[in-house]
Amino acid sequence: MSPTDTGPGDDPGDGAEAPMAPEELFVSRTDRHGLILAGNAVFRRMAGHDWGRLIGAPHKLIRHPDTPSGLFRLFWDRLQDGRKVGAYVKNRCADGRYYWVFAVAIPVGDGFISVRLKPTGPMLGRIMPVYAAVRRRELDERLDPAAARDALLAALGVIGFDSYDDFMATAVEAEFGARETLLKRTPNRAVAHGRTLIAAIASARDNAARIGRMFEEIRGVPTNIRILAAQLEQGGGPIGVISTNHTALSEEMLAGVAEFRAATDRAVTAINAALFVACASALFAEVADTYCGEADLPAEFDAGAETGRMREAALRCDADVQQALGTVAAQARIFAKLATGVKRHVAGLDVTRIMCKIENARLGGKSNGLSEIIDNLEEVQSRISVELAEIERASRAILTGADRSRKRHAA
Repeated sequence: MSPTDTGPGDDPGDGAEAPMAPEELFVSRTDRHGLILAGNAVFRRMAGHDWGRLIGAPHKLIRHPDTPSGLFRLFWDRLQDGRKVGAYVKNRCADGRYYWVFAVAIPVGDGFISVRLKPTGPMLGRIMPVYAAVRRRELDERLDPAAARDALLAALGVIGFDSYDDFMATAVEAEFGARETLLKRTPNRAVAHGRTLIAAIASARDNAARIGRMFEEIRGVPTNIRILAAQLEQGGGPIGVISTNHTALSEEMLAGVAEFRAATDRAVTAINAALFVACASALFAEVADTYCGEADLPAEFDAGAETGRMREAALRCDADVQQALGTVAAQARIFAKLATGVKRHVAGLDVTRIMCKIENARLGGKSNGLSEIIDNLEEVQSRISVELAEIERASRAILTGADRSRKRHAA
């Protein structure tokens, strides 16, 4: 897994791209040490080596020096930990040409199996300069593989990805969808449902973020009320009590919003996992459907056994989809519960606003400041109620969507 000594552009065939059709998928299987055990005809053709050269060779035989070594460290770390992984990879043919793929790999049996598709969406254009910059750092700073991995993760964070799981789920879904569109295929149901859930969760997160910002707007209200109480009342009086109540309710409200946002974060993690494995399942199933009919396979390959491994990979991904959707549904139930709690706090704040109105009337409207506070509270609480209604709607949609997706995916 160590970086090669060559740098970007050093390969004599670097300027020529090897053709790969978008409908083509290629698959390869390795042992736990990365030694190639099997593959399909597209894999052999793109690699440009004969089967005798490929079988038993390390998978890095097709590695292109432009691809950051940190990516390979990340890729194999995840696989060795028993986790699935996806990544854009620039590979090298035997004749020096190159080709880009999006690779999805999972542990199976005593090794790993990977399916790759040609990138056809816009994401690759965002990733190429990231890879180039990270690879240059690796060479210039002589980064070890772990430091190179961390540099890549940091670079992905700069372009907007919170984690590698976030990146690879977004990337595989984008490439899967672009391929469906290009090949004029009916959208995969599980992936389409995942996209709908992502949109609903994103909406709920936005609503919660707006509520948080609104409470920040009125966080200074208790202080302002206390100042008015000191000016208008001896010993604090009713307005001072109102201020204390508002402070307590506001803090409880903000804590509730923070819990809600944490729940949406967990839901996003789960639906990202579901999207990734739903795409992976479809890709493994597709390549399995054609494997036994391929002509360019060596006689020693057991095509039936290899097909079985691909179908096993698809089934494992299906099981993970079910588990992830169950997590999403559980978080949706938490959304609904938390939204109800926040609504109670809003009702309490409404009581505070009414008490302010009563005190203002009792004082004969002597304080324009209190009137302004009341007007501000009324306006912000009205906006919060709108956002809460949207959160409740989104929570119902997420729960219903997750449950339906689980049933349809299991069917």
